[in-house]
Amino acid sequence: MLNPDDALQLFSSYAFENESPSQAFRELSVEVVSATDGVPLALVVIGSLLHKYKDPQVWKDIIKRSAKIPFDAVNDRLRISYDNLKSDQKQIFLDIACFFIGTEKTNPIYMWDACEYCPRWALAVLCSRSLVKILDNDQIWMHDQLKDLGRDIVCEDILNDPKKCSRKEATQVVKSKKTISA
Repeated sequence: MLNPDDALQLFSSYAFENESPSQAFRELSVEVVSATDGVPLALVVIGSLLHKYKDPQVWKDIIKRSAKIPFDAVNDRLRISYDNLKSDQKQIFLDIACFFIGTEKTNPIYMWDACEYCPRWALAVLCSRSLVKILDNDQIWMHDQLKDLGRDIVCEDILNDPKKCSRKEATQVVKSKKTISA
């Protein structure tokens, strides 16, 4: 955890692309720091999410949601940004968490194109929200906590609706080196 001044500076660098918040959002920024308990990854992800919103009421809604989350539930704080993604962006985030960390982005982009997603736009959104990074060698990178969040979401989906087993089956195929018959 960061001290309040360092936390505010980190948050501001993502929310405002500046070391300090704008005067109009200073009080709300302090509330974000408090609501995230100064957890650096949560500050980065929520700052990246709020960067696109200029309406203070949207900020208040997100702060209220984050403040309700217990201190040790970092994944729930990170999930706020995931929940604000469009459907194909969520799918690409989950695919990255399950399969493509450390992978060069070209082949996954071909796959997502074939699924009729908008992968370049989705990757740009995921990067702008600090959910993934594209490294200098075009490899896809994701923080371990975000990877865990994505994999937890996939497990929840499978438990809630067993028909959504495509990632689980794909993982089993890769591990066993077998094929699934249709």
